[in-house]
Amino acid sequence: MSTNINTFQIPTELSKSAIHKNVELVLREIEDGQISALELSLKLKWIIENAQTIFDVIKPNAVIEIERYNKFERKMMGAKFDVVQGRRMPQFKQDSHWHGLNEALKEREKTLNAALISKDEYTDPNTGEVVPKVEINYGSSYIKIEF
Repeated sequence: MSTNINTFQIPTELSKSAIHKNVELVLREIEDGQISALELSLKLKWIIENAQTIFDVIKPNAVIEIERYNKFERKMMGAKFDVVQGRRMPQFKQDSHWHGLNEALKEREKTLNAALISKDEYTDPNTGEVVPKVEINYGSSYIKIEF
C-alpha cells in the first residue's frame, strides 16, 4: 500500500483549523484504506526529525530576521512569532547542602528499588528499617522508530 504524502499540504494561512482539516483528511484516508497508518507513521517520524534538524540549523538566522520586525507587527501567514528568552536555571549543584540532599535522595531511590524487586519484606541492611514497596505507574506506550 502506498502512502500519498501529498495529502499534507502547507496552506498559505497557517492556523489550528488548517491542522484540524489535515487531520480529518488523513483519518478519512486511513478509514477508507487509502493510507496505511503504520507506513504513514514511519514517514511522519522521518518528516518530523528532518524538519526539527532543519529548524535547529536555521533558527539563528530566523532569530535575526524576527528582530528586524516591529514588536507589534510580528505576524506572517496567519502565525504570530516572537523570540522568547530561555528559562532561568539556578545551578543548585553549586550548593553543598542541596548536593547532599540530592545524594540522599538517590540513595533512598536505590533502597526503594531494592524493596520493589525483593520477593519478601525488605529490610534496609544499613538502618534496619522495613522499607515499603511503593506503587509503580507506567507511562504511555509509544512507537519506537529509528533511522
